Amino acid sequence: MAVPEKNDEYQYRESGLDNLVLVGMSPVRGSDIRIPKVNMLHKLIAEVVVTKPSRLNGKEIRFLRTHIGYTVSDVAGYMGLSETTVKSCENGSGFPDRQAEFVFRGHVLREIDRVDLLDTSWRNVPADPAHIYRIDASNPDHYTLLA
Repeated sequence: MAVPEKNDEYQYRESGLDNLVLVGMSPVRGSDIRIPKVNMLHKLIAEVVVTKPSRLNGKEIRFLRTHIGYTVSDVAGYMGLSETTVKSCENGSGFPDRQAEFVFRGHVLREIDRVDLLDTSWRNVPADPAHIYRIDASNPDHYTLLA
């Protein structure tokens, strides 16, 4: 794995998301990338993903579920879905309906203490798989979403 130089962009695939880029990471030694304060970074990613203005895709659903520490069985139980349905959602098909996605988003926001971010404008916008999330990672004490 290549080590990014300062101000380089690093596609953070280890997050499970293909569309996440960290900008301005300081170089690290060795073959592995070390992300400072990764929990703070993942909380920002969760906030950005759960409030995006379009439907969630399967990888985003899986990221959010694992970020809040839930199993497939946990999500199936509180949503009244089968585990097979939840697995299908995570494997690319997304939630079967907007109401299920709304419940999931609300639950994630509650778990990350950000219910204030709940917005329903995304409900009529299809998923946008080409959208890239760019995060300024130059200061690990303050990760910031770039426009």
